Formats: sequence, C-alpha cells, structure tokens
Amino acid sequence: MSTYPPYRIIVAVLLRQSGNILLVKQQGPDDLIPTWALPGGVVEQDEPLGEALRRELRQETGLQLLETGPVIYAAETKEYETGQRTTSFVFEAQRWQGEIVPHDPDHLILEARFMTVKSALEALSALPWQVMREPILAYLRGESAPGTIWLYRSHRDGRTNLIEQLQVLEN
Repeated sequence: MSTYPPYRIIVAVLLRQSGNILLVKQQGPDDLIPTWALPGGVVEQDEPLGEALRRELRQETGLQLLETGPVIYAAETKEYETGQRTTSFVFEAQRWQGEIVPHDPDHLILEARFMTVKSALEALSALPWQVMREPILAYLRGESAPGTIWLYRSHRDGRTNLIEQLQVLEN
C-alpha cells in the first residue's frame, strides 16, 4: 500500500518588480543544499488554486497577491516508483502588495528577495529538479509561450524525461 496520495497539485507564482524577479531560497529536509525557486507549494485538499497561491505567497514571502495573471505554464510528472501524478500550475502575478517578510510555518524558506533576471536565471539553473527548472527557464528566456504544458515521466533508474511539450496556439 502506497503512502503517497495518487495525485497532488502544486502552485507557484512569478512576481516582477522593476525588471527583477522574486525568488525564495528553500531547503527541504531531504535536500542536500538550499535552492532558489519561485514562491509556491502544495495545494491542500479541497483548497481552490487561487487560495493556495495567495496562501503560499503570503507564507513564503509575506506579500499579498491582489490579482493573478495568466498561467505561464503547467507541468505534469508521473513518478515511476509511486505512480503519483503531480501537476504544477505557475502563474504570473499582475498586482501584489506588502513587504518581504517570510512567515513559513514549515521553516523551509531561508530567504526571499528580488533578483535581476540574469541572477534569477543563474539561480534557477541550479535547481536539481528538471520539471521545476526547464519550464521556467524556457519561459524567462522567451523560448516557450505562456500557457505551455510540459509532460514528464520518471523512470526506474531515477531519470526524468520530457515526453511532450504542448504549445498553446494563438488565433
């Protein structure tokens, strides 16, 4: 019997300020080193996406999301060993307010700050998880359109492969 839920949803948000990008430095209990990522996290059972997005941003950065923008990408991963499917939705914020003061109840967030695009690209390039790294780098570099869907599968040997990338076509 599996201890993993068969399906989970993750939300994250891209915030820009004067050409800079907000990232959080995080370290989970199983992570060897801290990594920089977009603010976000797991949607709780029966929690609407918008509420989860606002909650995660508030907890990880102290900022209040006032208006959510478009979905910049979605990514799905199916884990080989557990069969668990994870779908991530990443939004671009339109309006927000507040000061950066993280209130992470899980104590995984070590820091939150705005970085230049160049520094953010370098920091995000170090993410060890392909499914978190590839889509955001492609979006920030202008290599994928907003709304792109990324489909990944993990394998017995631990590798993760991109199996399909679906671009949304504009009329």
